[in-house]
Amino acid sequence: DGRAGTGAGLRCAAGATVNLDRSAIASCVASNGGGAIANSGRLVLHDCQLVNNTTLRGHGGALDNAAGGNVDIFNSIISDNTASAGNGGGLHNGSSAKLLLVQSAVQHNSASGGGGGIYHG
Repeated sequence: DGRAGTGAGLRCAAGATVNLDRSAIASCVASNGGGAIANSGRLVLHDCQLVNNTTLRGHGGALDNAAGGNVDIFNSIISDNTASAGNGGGLHNGSSAKLLLVQSAVQHNSASGGGGGIYHG
């Protein structure tokens, strides 16, 4: 339950590495992108939940993986997130960003722009 400009739950900067295991980030609000997480570095999520997060003006209701970012998601749930004025209600994956999703659910997310669940571009 956090508020920030970007990455209201977590911000992983370029060159940084973050591993989350059996964690939940919920009910966070970012004004400019990445309701739960804003990533420009290396991020690994294993058995995690990103639920009920919002970005008000940017991309990625749950996760904004910016250009150059690298995200691996395993056995996780990304649900009920919103990009109020952008793309990728669940996940926004920048044009040169890398995203791997394995045995994970992306469900019940919404975006005012493209990709209610996942937007790449």
